[in-house]
Amino acid sequence: MNAIQGIQSSGLTGIASPAQGGGAQPAKGDFGASLESAISKVDNMQQGADASLKSLASGQNVDLHGTMIELEKADIALRAMVSVRNKLVNAYEQVMNMAI
Repeated sequence: MNAIQGIQSSGLTGIASPAQGGGAQPAKGDFGASLESAISKVDNMQQGADASLKSLASGQNVDLHGTMIELEKADIALRAMVSVRNKLVNAYEQVMNMAI
């Protein structure tokens, strides 16, 4: 979630006003890198939860509560990522449907 907070704090400095006359200037933060970082964190959480679940299913002596907590954290992270994706897709569709 730190990557999402970084996106929020970057502001709208990359958007040029019509009075400036030029095109859009590049923003300070790299949105793609932040998004990729957030996706890789969610993926790592999912893989860790899967590994804990495999250990539990194979009969190894693992902490049941810790495994369930890891599974829930991974589930919450995935749901949050899907929600962010849906918001981004919705915003893209709204921009594409704007009349120029």
